[in-house]
Amino acid sequence: MPSVTDMVFATSCDGHAAVAKCALAGMSRSTLVATLGARVRDDDVERRAETWAQALACSPEGTSLEILAEIVADDVVRVPRVLVADRDVTVVERVPADGATRLTGQQAEHLWRAMERLWKTSAVTGEGRRHGVNANHRRSIEWTYERKFGGTRAHRYLRTALPAPRLHRAVGAVVDGVALSRPRAAATPRLVHGDLKPEHVISSVGGHVHLIDPAVHLGDPRADVARLLLRSALASGGAGAALQGRAGEAATELGGETVVVLMAMDWVNIVTTWATSGLLRDSTLLAQAGVLMSALGRRGDAAGVASDLAAAGIDAR
Repeated sequence: MPSVTDMVFATSCDGHAAVAKCALAGMSRSTLVATLGARVRDDDVERRAETWAQALACSPEGTSLEILAEIVADDVVRVPRVLVADRDVTVVERVPADGATRLTGQQAEHLWRAMERLWKTSAVTGEGRRHGVNANHRRSIEWTYERKFGGTRAHRYLRTALPAPRLHRAVGAVVDGVALSRPRAAATPRLVHGDLKPEHVISSVGGHVHLIDPAVHLGDPRADVARLLLRSALASGGAGAALQGRAGEAATELGGETVVVLMAMDWVNIVTTWATSGLLRDSTLLAQAGVLMSALGRRGDAAGVASDLAAAGIDAR
């Protein structure tokens, strides 16, 4: 799936092949360059990383990786080592990918057990880490719902992001389906990856599986499951294919109706993000609208959604 950011760079740090993610308030590379007043090269990233490492604040992503390493790492599942963690830049070791397009059954099973360990954890130790997790994401599923779907917010945004009437109406039908199925958060928050999707699961050299780009926070494990299920359906093959069965079982055990609503919320987020970034060209993504409408119990509206998408040039069969 295409990325809407360009602030991740290959570099080196302390002799290690590394990846640097510059995140000055989520700025893109061009904005970062303008802010710093200089052209950013790989060696600049490394030098600035060493300078910024003196800051007291630890970036949420660095904290997330350290927490994951303690909880999920075993003889198969790995987490990239944090080399520099600061509020402005995070530098982690580069994962030596083995080129495999999908996980083996053993890798998938190890990864799923690791995720279950994370989802059973209800607290983190250390004041700095608690702050990192809390600062990272305040987004319970109810808070996300209110922020994006409460009142007329979603439809107002759709008019800007999707001005084409048929496309707006099709996506708006999913928004209405979500609005009628308000999700409720789990009674006890648990640690979640926060951005669990196939492209963040890498099969690496030596048969290991690396989890990358986490946004660990105390939330609802169903959000992890929903994102993994939706993104796996959108990707062809890859890590998600080996995990779909277990994710489907987990969705049933944890509350299938809420997982479907969360999948629809994630779908709307992807569509609007891609649309505003000029990336909305994936018919597989848009064709999921009819599937989600049926899953939300609005089968009668699914045909209308398919018709609107077809009029917009999208095959939703």
